[in-house]
Amino acid sequence: CATPTDMKVKLWDIDIDWNEIEDFDLFIMLSRSMAKDQTSILLGDIDLSQMKLYKSMENGNLVLADPESKIKIDKLIYQRIVTYIRKMHNITPTVKHAKNKFTKEAMIEYDRQQMAANAKKEYKSFFVPVISALQCRMGWTKEYILNMGVVEYFEVVARMQMINNADHLLSGVYAGTVDIKKINKQDLNWLKEIN
Repeated sequence: CATPTDMKVKLWDIDIDWNEIEDFDLFIMLSRSMAKDQTSILLGDIDLSQMKLYKSMENGNLVLADPESKIKIDKLIYQRIVTYIRKMHNITPTVKHAKNKFTKEAMIEYDRQQMAANAKKEYKSFFVPVISALQCRMGWTKEYILNMGVVEYFEVVARMQMINNADHLLSGVYAGTVDIKKINKQDLNWLKEIN
């Protein structure tokens, strides 16, 4: 799976400026290499690699479509998918733009160095420590956690962090080490909606 750093460099190497390409256009490019077994956890039976590019008769915009299954992905549907995935994983995208060629080349060189450094690092799972934390904090078994839906899993992780944060803030208030006037009252509300 390519990181944003890797993707920026890969685009640059094929003479595509990451500042200029639309997210949906990049998705169309990448969809050809997304095998069904890589996307099935999110998209079920939809096979992006088999979808073809068409021009919408309604508005002339590009869409990915499978005429057989009558499935189509346009910019709006793509945006809904991305918004859902970002919310599920609590991801806030950071977009790095460069104004001139010198800055772009400097950013690319820095990213190449980061890629080289990361290539030497041993793979570490994001999920293992989070599963372990849920096991220890909630007393749940590994099997119970693995049987959760992906959305439910990340919701529980985010909620656990909110509860922990609220508990610590309240402890600080009661101990006199935190001034209640200087904290956001919403940080004490662990029943609030997760953003």
